[in-house]
Amino acid sequence: MEKFGTNLIKDTYWKNKAFRKATTDASYRTEVREDEKVPNRPLEQIENYLKRFTEITDRENPEIRERGMHAIEYVVEKRYIISPENISDVYIKNILLGNEAESLGYQRSDIKNEQVYSVVVSSLENKLSSSLDTYMIPAELRESLENMIITDQKSRMKQWLTYLTGEESVHIPVALRYWAFAEVLKQGDYDPIRTQYNERTDSTVANFPELDQQALALVFSEIERRRTGKPSTFTTENTERKAELEKLLQTENFGKLYAFTQEHVRSLKSPSERLAITEGEWRVFLQGSSVDDLTTSLESFNTKWCIAGSGYAESYLKSADVWVYFSNDAVGKNSIPRACIVDNKSTGVTEVRGIVFNENAKQHLDTYITPLVDEKLKTMPSGEKFADTMKDMKTLSELHLKCLQNKPLAKNDLLFLYEINRSIQSSGYQADPRIKESLNQRNRQKDIEMICDCLPESIATDVNDIIETTLVFCQDTGDKLSFIDFREEKNRQKLPQIIEFTKTFKETGSPARLDVAIEGGVVTFEIDLKTLESLRTYK
Repeated sequence: MEKFGTNLIKDTYWKNKAFRKATTDASYRTEVREDEKVPNRPLEQIENYLKRFTEITDRENPEIRERGMHAIEYVVEKRYIISPENISDVYIKNILLGNEAESLGYQRSDIKNEQVYSVVVSSLENKLSSSLDTYMIPAELRESLENMIITDQKSRMKQWLTYLTGEESVHIPVALRYWAFAEVLKQGDYDPIRTQYNERTDSTVANFPELDQQALALVFSEIERRRTGKPSTFTTENTERKAELEKLLQTENFGKLYAFTQEHVRSLKSPSERLAITEGEWRVFLQGSSVDDLTTSLESFNTKWCIAGSGYAESYLKSADVWVYFSNDAVGKNSIPRACIVDNKSTGVTEVRGIVFNENAKQHLDTYITPLVDEKLKTMPSGEKFADTMKDMKTLSELHLKCLQNKPLAKNDLLFLYEINRSIQSSGYQADPRIKESLNQRNRQKDIEMICDCLPESIATDVNDIIETTLVFCQDTGDKLSFIDFREEKNRQKLPQIIEFTKTFKETGSPARLDVAIEGGVVTFEIDLKTLESLRTYK
């Protein structure tokens, strides 16, 4: 284990009584299980403590590893995920204001403007039939928004944990990964004026910082270089920014360093400015070749690739060839990184990455470069491993262009784009942003009619609207379309029972919905009593 990392943990946490107790408990566990006494010295105690994490994250049996990871998630969630009682009415009302702003064509941030705020509040109060100040938030609405906030926090936390314990980060010292995860859990909302994160508290509703692999790689690289006496590789023509980084490195404050590198990455040129231009070349950085050659070719661009940091780049080049496609810049030079293929010498192609990203999704292939990547993979011995992924990427690329050009789609296209029968396989992290971009161009109601293959009057989107002539019930959560097809005999037999069950809802005027996630397309679905009992009313 690299001593510089262990020393970083010691300098950061050893004064913390709870941390020292955790290392003591870990040493006792080692002594009992392995009959091995851990020396009562900080570095040895810390190394043994960190070893416990690698025992979990590096388990070969996927089921046993998953149980261990769930245990870590459970502990983290109990301590760092906000509790419903700590979510204030003020925050809930601000969510409602933001939703109303978007429905009126504004951005959520626009409500900072007094005039926009006045318009949005007036519109919302009209809908609520109440002053916003005195509005009593219904329990069902509060519960729904609380679940949304908590789910978002859990999801972001898991993104960090998965990345820091996954294959892409395995060569980074465990001490650095532990430090990053422990510190990101302390970061609250981002202050754009101070350009840093506020401290997280029990009542912090803001999500954890977004995972930016490129910014994180820069933090790891600079910390390691400072701790090992190597010169910084941070490149900028702004001498003040260079000096600012040097001061931040002295503090070794993860939150401030990460905010700084995020700002730096955002300031870099976007490779997406010339997406339609694909003329260029594949350039290979061979196993064992110069780390500087790889990082220098990427340092001026906001790719979100971790290999832009020297630490990650070095670890990759120890075991793999790294292929990068560079397209033409404004002067005809092949300098814009567009796609990356990692060809590991032992296991073959392990990663295919692009430069499309948003706040939650990273490193997806863009529409124009996808065919070139597909052709390249076909020439590589193990490229067939990505055949299914590339098939989906090519289909998505074609549909994305059609949607941007307002061209018609066939029913099978819609089944694919709405992910009715299965999820779309993609090359990056999280859902490909082009899926949402494409759907935003669509008339959702017309698409539902085409998928259901029947007239709109035969489709019910609210359980209360189901009648004897209903052919399909469509549940639209905004993220997912699900269906019950009453043209199937088993479902048709349940129709009178459902209609009878919803009569009370119709009489009270309260809407109802199936409070279950119905997977799949327009398929046979056995509606049992448990499903019927899951109908809920919302005021």
